[in-house]
Amino acid sequence: MSSNQTAVVSKTPLPESQIQPFALEITARERHKLVSEKIAAEHLDLSVRTLQAWRMRGGGPVYISISRKCVKHRIYDLDSWVSDRIKTSTSEQGR
Repeated sequence: MSSNQTAVVSKTPLPESQIQPFALEITARERHKLVSEKIAAEHLDLSVRTLQAWRMRGGGPVYISISRKCVKHRIYDLDSWVSDRIKTSTSEQGR
């Protein structure tokens, strides 16, 4: 777009039928696929070190230990872990 052109942005909201949550775009097969520790961290918007620390002391999402140095996660388990932490008030019990 050149400097003398103006972008037109519609202020009309999309109809509900056209709004698709991100989670629905992932197929069931993809949700059960094993992903690396790095992908899991990115999915949760956390650092790999945070996931590693939680594994050591507990409290993080479930994981699959393939070998001593290979840890995997399922997107399904990560999303379930997040869903279990939804709160409506700061007075709710922590986990």
